[in-house]
Amino acid sequence: MPKKPSRREQLIASILRAGREESRLSVLFRELIARRFGIGVSDGECMDFLMEKGSATAGELAQITGLTTGAITGVIQRLRRAGLVTAKPDRRDRRRTIVRPVMPKVRAGERLYASFGNSLNKLYGQYTLQELKLLAEYYTRMRDLLSDEIRRLSHQGG
Repeated sequence: MPKKPSRREQLIASILRAGREESRLSVLFRELIARRFGIGVSDGECMDFLMEKGSATAGELAQITGLTTGAITGVIQRLRRAGLVTAKPDRRDRRRTIVRPVMPKVRAGERLYASFGNSLNKLYGQYTLQELKLLAEYYTRMRDLLSDEIRRLSHQGG
């Protein structure tokens, strides 16, 4: 007779299941938003980075995403065709390209996320300060864990 999972094991299994579901739905949601602009999810993630940072070089985008410089060139071309970014040579170093978001397009994207943002604010309003600190710590640790895994897989090749 198999041993009954402990309460901790059951809770961890529940967290893992909910995390997979949340991850899948997040990808599908971001895919729908990206499609509205005629781009892919990876392109949208680069756009998110640019909106957060304000501008970046093609090399910085490659580094933050783990994509090759050739792949980033394609991302930038798609984002430019969609009217989401400008890409101009750096005045100090003409070999570098500075990519910047086009703010009217950014605001259109923000409007698509507005309902989600409002729902998130309502959800976060249901948590205590201590619970919010736990969530912030969890997401920070997950970011670090995923960044490490992306680096590991990127360096494995094949």
